[in-house]
Amino acid sequence: MIKPVTAQAVSDIMHQVYLGNIPERQYKDLADYYIGLKSGTALIPNKDRAGYSSKINATYIGYDASPSRTFVLLIKLEDPKVGDLSFYNARIVWLNTFMDIKDYLGVKKIRQIVAIFS
Repeated sequence: MIKPVTAQAVSDIMHQVYLGNIPERQYKDLADYYIGLKSGTALIPNKDRAGYSSKINATYIGYDASPSRTFVLLIKLEDPKVGDLSFYNARIVWLNTFMDIKDYLGVKKIRQIVAIFS
């Protein structure tokens, strides 16, 4: 069992990862959300012989790290044609998807979360 203090520490770390993955201009308003984020890049195994190909699976997973816990969003791109790390492809898809669905899901901004608990 994971202790609540440990879960909160991991969420805080993943939130810092999220903040470090937001490009300044187009997505600057996304910094107002308490989101945890993690990337993943993995080589795709060869189908016809042992070992790995030069192709990748690129993933980004993020979640509402606030007490509301409104969503978890996973983006997986198999053999993307742009970039060799998920930072260059799946990250942008994740951020665009989050921008499009955050209001629909009712994801609260950090200052709205603080107001609830004040």
